[in-house]
Amino acid sequence: FFFSSRRRHTRCSRDWSSDVCSSDLEAERQALADAPDVVYDVLTSQSLYRLPRSIKQALVPRSQVEQEDRLVQMSKNWPGALLWYQVYPDGRQCMPFAAPGIFDLFGFTPDEVRLDCSEVMSRIHTEDSPRVYAQIGEAMRTLQAGRFEFRFFRTDVGWVWVENHAVPKLQPDGSVIFYGFAQNVSERKGVEAELQQHRENLQALVDQRTLQLAEAQARAESANLAKSAFLANMSHEIRTPMNAILGLAHLMQRGEVTPAQAERLEKIEAAGRHLLSILNDVLDLSKIEAGKLELDQDRKSTRLNS
Repeated sequence: FFFSSRRRHTRCSRDWSSDVCSSDLEAERQALADAPDVVYDVLTSQSLYRLPRSIKQALVPRSQVEQEDRLVQMSKNWPGALLWYQVYPDGRQCMPFAAPGIFDLFGFTPDEVRLDCSEVMSRIHTEDSPRVYAQIGEAMRTLQAGRFEFRFFRTDVGWVWVENHAVPKLQPDGSVIFYGFAQNVSERKGVEAELQQHRENLQALVDQRTLQLAEAQARAESANLAKSAFLANMSHEIRTPMNAILGLAHLMQRGEVTPAQAERLEKIEAAGRHLLSILNDVLDLSKIEAGKLELDQDRKSTRLNS
């Protein structure tokens, strides 16, 4: 891929022949001559700045110098920089035009990148560089407008986020010029990162709360099972002596007892059977909670007696 050789190129005046430099200058003139339509397309199609149609007429120059001056004047009040990024088939890279705002963005002056911008491109974050170059290669192949976003290292402030919208145009010499607008979007990226952090924290809080609810539910179910087991054991423990009391009361009634004693034994038996009925109900409740209640099937008549 042509970008593999970008690091070994320095300045045109040192490594390239005068013929190549002359052709580069001619290509710059041609690029500036073709720029007006593309500049308007970039600035109006990317939803960056909705400019009136009259800007197109304002960009049409009578000379190359006039065009550069007008572009520079127009870009002074914008929070970014107009720049033309040109890539040659042999891998050379330059920016034949860059507004003064490029210094605030990249820390380079327009003259420093006019003939060679490989130093600028080398400062793209190593994690973003392969993706950016892949996007550039795809845009050169399809000549479709693109949006490039990457981290850039500045010696004065460190890493900043840069967003660039550009429209590629094929040149007669086989090179491609990306007519674009770049701006610093570090603040927006910071807000996005903060929102993402809030989302992650919220998700972590939801997960933690869900785990706490699951643990509370498990504890409640365990306590409920313990209660059911206690009721079942208690019912059985109480029913055993109650059956003995009822049995003895019945045996005493069959013996020789006085009417007063018989009346008292009947009351003991009635109270015992009532208490036994309550114990059976408690046992049934524990079976219901444990899911072990069994229903008896029996035939019943639905006919009403007159």
